[in-house]
Amino acid sequence: MNKKKAVLLFGGILGSFVVFAMCPQFASSLTISDVIERGPQQLVEWIKEFTTPFFEAILNTSSYDEDFFSRVLLFLLMFVVIYALSDKISMFKDRIGIKFIVTSAVSIIGIRYMTRLEFVNGVLLPYGVLAVAVTIGITFLIFGYFIHESVKSASARKIGWAIYLAIFLGIWLERANELPKSVNLTYMIGTLILALAILFDRTIQGYLYLKESHDSERTILTQRLATIESRLHEFYEAPRTDANKTAIKDLKDEWKETSRELSRL
Repeated sequence: MNKKKAVLLFGGILGSFVVFAMCPQFASSLTISDVIERGPQQLVEWIKEFTTPFFEAILNTSSYDEDFFSRVLLFLLMFVVIYALSDKISMFKDRIGIKFIVTSAVSIIGIRYMTRLEFVNGVLLPYGVLAVAVTIGITFLIFGYFIHESVKSASARKIGWAIYLAIFLGIWLERANELPKSVNLTYMIGTLILALAILFDRTIQGYLYLKESHDSERTILTQRLATIESRLHEFYEAPRTDANKTAIKDLKDEWKETSRELSRL
């Protein structure tokens, strides 16, 4: 555990003790189990009570609004991204105060005056689609990696993909009426990808083997370049004789040729 994690852990434990110490209802019966069970909960409640009025004021919303938590997260996300980008602008560089004011103003205006319809359709919906796409994509990658690494027969791989496609379609079609159009579209694209995986199984397998071959060749060429550079360094430090100069020229030519081969991969 590094120092930062240790400090954070210690701070959390200390904060829990402080919370209990300031709560008379717990002071008389304070035990270690109380600290572990109730301390963090009380600390979170205090943080919530402290920050909620602040976010309600700057975002012009209420904590009872169902989108309140999403708006807070989006505000924090915008703040971090805009602050990081402002560091690339020369007029803001090394001016922390100006960067903070500009970032805060842009983030607050962006979230505060966004209507609910804009917020749901323009912000939350794409995040939902992203979550679905990433989730489906991860399952495809895991199954695809397993099938292409473990199964050597093309026919067996196609059968495996077909079984996966059948199960995927069955689960999707059973709940298609309950899902929004955007999610159904994502599942349709997933179905198309599975069908293409079955049709182009040999092409995909060939590409994967070719990539592994290129990676292996790239490693060999990189090691060869390192060896050539090491030998060149030795010849440069040696006395300059005709044989030495000839060897240096040959090594330079070999280095250029190896670099060309590496760049073509």
